[in-house]
Amino acid sequence: MRHDRRSPSFWASALRQVRLAWRLLRDARVPIAPKLAPLGVLAYILSPIDVLPDVILGLGQVDDLGLFLLAVQVFPMLCPPEVVRAIREELDGGVIEGQWRHSDSDRPPRPQLPKSDRE
Repeated sequence: MRHDRRSPSFWASALRQVRLAWRLLRDARVPIAPKLAPLGVLAYILSPIDVLPDVILGLGQVDDLGLFLLAVQVFPMLCPPEVVRAIREELDGGVIEGQWRHSDSDRPPRPQLPKSDRE
């Protein structure tokens, strides 16, 4: 997310990171310890104790937003790389869940007409 913040690609990248973090939080393959980081940030954002009070309009919300975006960036780095890679592939559409089967073996054999009817 090193793009210009006014660019749509910056916000698209930020949204993609949020979706990745959400999927990682819900994935059972990710240990509890890395999940505590974004949950701690969420608890900080929701708590009344704040470094910059929310009463100061603008600044109070900016520090919460910055901390949230930082947590969304750091959280995937704390998770197992193979899980992050698998979820990124799913989000990019590279993986389609399903079962493989041969279509020819599933089809019933075609009925053969008697020789007299083929003509």
